[in-house]
Amino acid sequence: MADISGFGAGPLLGGTYAGEPLSARTINKYASQIASTATNYSNDLTFQNSSGGVVYGLPQSVYSQASGGFLDPNLAVDKVTVTPGTVNRYIPKIDTTYIDADPAPEITVADEGHVCIKVTYEVNKFFPRTAEIVFITGTDVPDDTETESYQPLAKINKDETTTPTTYSMVKLNFGNKVVNRLKAGANTATWWWTDV
Repeated sequence: MADISGFGAGPLLGGTYAGEPLSARTINKYASQIASTATNYSNDLTFQNSSGGVVYGLPQSVYSQASGGFLDPNLAVDKVTVTPGTVNRYIPKIDTTYIDADPAPEITVADEGHVCIKVTYEVNKFFPRTAEIVFITGTDVPDDTETESYQPLAKINKDETTTPTTYSMVKLNFGNKVVNRLKAGANTATWWWTDV
């Protein structure tokens, strides 16, 4: 029995016996089997047809921001993540994990409050070198002090009329930041934030 390997196994699937003539019906069976193995487009596989055959390849990974942009907060049930970005060209952390880690670190919210970037003054440095993403409970963002400043990214609202309690988010700010602490003599320190 003659067979095209991979396309049939016997007369019912398009194969023929040695010396048997090829009828239109048999050729149609072969064509049907060949067509069923045709390469189709896919998100995960690329291919290019040429006279010498087909070349298959896997595309390079493409990473994109989940939504708005850098330092963009996102809420899923009671977990907040923040897309990667920088403050003074440094990547912030949530607890001890950088926000560009995989999997992304999360903040669990359990009350009304704000998701903020917190920076802390470092002696003899013009610009803070570290930043944290923190959750501050309450209706107000903390005031700046001599040593700390908070930049709100989002307001978390709590709805206790549902069971279980649900949370919603109002985004206030996103984007890479530069922050500077300005202080002259005995005057009170002033914190200056801007988007870059």
